[in-house]
Amino acid sequence: MESLIRSRTGDVLDSLPVGQPFDWVPTVSKELTGRMLATLLDFPYDERDKLIYWSDLLAGAASATGGEFTDEEAMFDAAADMARDFSRLWRDKQARRAAGEAPGFDLISLLQSSEDTRDLINRRWSLLAIWHYSSSVVMTLPATPWWTNEPVSIQRSSKQTLR
Repeated sequence: MESLIRSRTGDVLDSLPVGQPFDWVPTVSKELTGRMLATLLDFPYDERDKLIYWSDLLAGAASATGGEFTDEEAMFDAAADMARDFSRLWRDKQARRAAGEAPGFDLISLLQSSEDTRDLINRRWSLLAIWHYSSSVVMTLPATPWWTNEPVSIQRSSKQTLR
């Protein structure tokens, strides 16, 4: 998994424009977060934008921010979509494992391997809390880099340092 994480991180860093400003949040923070969540959860890589969307929407809920949430229906729809996709992923891994496939090193495989959490799929609210918590932990990358309040511009040598 380490080499896959390094490769996906390198792809993001290598795609940064050299010598010109860019928006850090979508270009690095969100893109890297989506890639890491997809990797850690073994979520379909080509659907990783869903992970960011769900996290952004659910984190904006009044219960999470203390503020007002303007589109409660969208939040509940996103939570239902998230539950459906993760339940499907869980059941698919469970079926492959029952057919003799070795477990992976992703979070779902690890949860399925533990006596304490192998039935987590039947405790849906606990499962949703784990998905949301894991995305919140990974999304601790700063929206604006801590070293500047200016638009980010990375020189080629900086990319290697960040790796």
